[in-house]
Amino acid sequence: MTEGAVATPVLLDLLSATADREGDIWFFLHIPKTAGSSFRGELASRLQPDVNIFITYDDPTVTHDSLLDRAMLKFLDPANGAWPRFASGHLYRSHVERLRHARPDVKLITMLRDPVARLISDYRYQRTPAHPPFRQFIEAFPDLASYLACKPEQNKMHHYLSRYPGQPVDEVIDEVEREFTFVGTQEAYEFSCRALFALLGRMEAPTIYARKTEDNTDNQVDGTAVLREEIEAANALDVKIYRHFSDRLESLRQAIEADLPPFLPRDDQRP
Repeated sequence: MTEGAVATPVLLDLLSATADREGDIWFFLHIPKTAGSSFRGELASRLQPDVNIFITYDDPTVTHDSLLDRAMLKFLDPANGAWPRFASGHLYRSHVERLRHARPDVKLITMLRDPVARLISDYRYQRTPAHPPFRQFIEAFPDLASYLACKPEQNKMHHYLSRYPGQPVDEVIDEVEREFTFVGTQEAYEFSCRALFALLGRMEAPTIYARKTEDNTDNQVDGTAVLREEIEAANALDVKIYRHFSDRLESLRQAIEADLPPFLPRDDQRP
């Protein structure tokens, strides 16, 4: 806390209920294009050892969901030995439930993003070589309108946070409220990091800004202001989830920000 400040009950309750303790495992459910690569890097640098659960596209005959299942089973294999302090991945809530079964005390976190900005960023990223099947993506979706019209690509945050297909959005929100230790947003990235670092006993500024989508001739997007209403209408579930947790985070910010310590440079960055 700042010098002379008295912690609010909100901050004391937050630290008491969710602060990091020896042996805890934190898991970051990484929804694509929510500033998650930067966020993951911040946490991995502070919680070691860490594991990033990922898949490769070496075998085109195996579905994406099957690859995710295999990756999660590999992570949960007891032969791996001791649990890491931090793990993450572009995994679905169904995979998280398997982890919760093995470690009921796991501390879950995720990041959200304004659905319009997230969808456009996702579209642009998948049209770059950083996304291995980018050529197939460009062929399938020659423009943003075609991508927006693709139902499997709509409401992606809801898709990642749902326990089962078609789960009602209010039920998803209630369960995330109960089961996740922290939900941040890309739009409040600095505060999201600051609040979470406080739970880890670290009073430091975020320093990692990773994987900015490259600009190229294939991923230019114009007229997004005109498309905003259309994007929100097609992603109404994501809009509801985002607004709920964005409002919740803003309430938390107003309640505790004055009592959080000022940013300090990390030990390896001090003069």
